[in-house]
Amino acid sequence: MKRTILVLCVGIFTMNMVSAQFEYGLRLGMSTQDVNTEALSLQNNSFSDLKISLGEASYGYHVGLYTQFKLAGITISPEITLNSNTYEYRLNEFNESGGVEKIIQDQYQYVDIPILFGIKLGPLRAYAGPEAHYFINSFSKLADENGFEEQVTKLQYGAIAGAGLNVGKLRLDVRYELNFSNFEDHILYNNEGLDFNSDDSRLIFSLGYKLN
Repeated sequence: MKRTILVLCVGIFTMNMVSAQFEYGLRLGMSTQDVNTEALSLQNNSFSDLKISLGEASYGYHVGLYTQFKLAGITISPEITLNSNTYEYRLNEFNESGGVEKIIQDQYQYVDIPILFGIKLGPLRAYAGPEAHYFINSFSKLADENGFEEQVTKLQYGAIAGAGLNVGKLRLDVRYELNFSNFEDHILYNNEGLDFNSDDSRLIFSLGYKLN
């Protein structure tokens, strides 16, 4: 009986400690990434030369929920966000009559689920952790062009490192997201990937609001 009471007391004390340091809230923001804009020459079946390149930068936005609790001096922050990224492609076709350029935008939407581990010093935070991306939808105009085909992996992985500042109930964050995928993983041309020599990593700016 004494052992049972002791276990209950320790459990209640632990739950109170975790609950006192638990927070949740909303998070939204935007992202951007620099890419290699060097044009790729593509081999097609017509009598024209075809080149494709990425735009100067891609951008995106996200909105979702975050939680955070402290355990043994380490902050643990599971999050879930809806993330939408837009990529710009420049498609140039040259033949005897001249050249034609098309600017095409594709959009990909994912549910992102990071789990971040960090430390907190006053209002300052630093953290890092793994992240999963689950594909839910896309709007690919490039795939409508002759020879191009969309290729999307349902589940992808990455990692995040970042820092944040707490100001009252506001949570200001800057993050670097390293994704274990490349731009060429999204699209095929004549059943081959496009080697843009650019990874899918990005810089993220976000604003959170604590709800409790």
